[in-house]
Amino acid sequence: PYFDAVVLPLRRSYAWGVPSSAAVKAIAEFASPAGIVECGAGTGYWAQLLREAGVSVRAYDIAPVNGHATNGFHALGNLGNALPFCKVGSAGAEAAAWFPDRTLFLCWPPREADGSGTGRADVAFLASDALKQYAGETVAYVGVCRAAEDEVERYDTAGETFERALTDDFDLVERVELPNWPPLRDSLTLWRRKRRMGSHRAEAPPPEDDDDQDAPLDAGAVERRAQARRAALSEVRWAGFDRGWAFQRLSQSRPPEEAEEREMLLRIVERAPWVLRLLGRLAARRWERS
Repeated sequence: PYFDAVVLPLRRSYAWGVPSSAAVKAIAEFASPAGIVECGAGTGYWAQLLREAGVSVRAYDIAPVNGHATNGFHALGNLGNALPFCKVGSAGAEAAAWFPDRTLFLCWPPREADGSGTGRADVAFLASDALKQYAGETVAYVGVCRAAEDEVERYDTAGETFERALTDDFDLVERVELPNWPPLRDSLTLWRRKRRMGSHRAEAPPPEDDDDQDAPLDAGAVERRAQARRAALSEVRWAGFDRGWAFQRLSQSRPPEEAEEREMLLRIVERAPWVLRLLGRLAARRWERS
């Protein structure tokens, strides 16, 4: 099916919400001078686009794709996690409390679990939990929002608990149309708090290694990640020609600078014929000795 062969791999490799230049510009202009804190950042695709637009972003996910845990929303079958577009820190909703001076950004937060078993229990209330802990003034939300779109019939993102808290405490400032995968009706909505809160103290300080999150990727790293991502998508879509590309990359005497590319390539080769798998292991050993 088209959804399984095209839409789902693209979502898992990039983002579940489709960005546009107008949306990125709107967030950049609306964001707090301190920047943005994103909860549930996934691959960091939106975070990287915002950084390229000049916005400081602190991006977090409970299972960063650049970590060792499998991210259920950004896993590419046997290939493991999709490659990250930028560094994503390991944290959940609590990250919203760390940065009250930043705009809270939520992009396609998981659907809230209900009695029917719908929704992921481990992240069922990520959006509402983040909003509850956030003491700042502004929120940028990419997802299905009944308060901003009367014709929406179902929640594909977040849910009633989140939207009730959002509309109770925040005023809708702007709505920006987004490209949608049919039949979805998600959009970007920007919100400002109705009343100012008192001083807020985070329960825990942010990790000390946050300072390098805004460091830009060099051009070579960007291209290598793009190539590995294309290979992964082709593999998911059952196109085998990229196995030869993966083997060629593995056979080079110069090790790549990005460890995640090496892991991705090894996963691709592992699904190739036994000859390529053997040669891939030999190439990997040569990397380790170099």
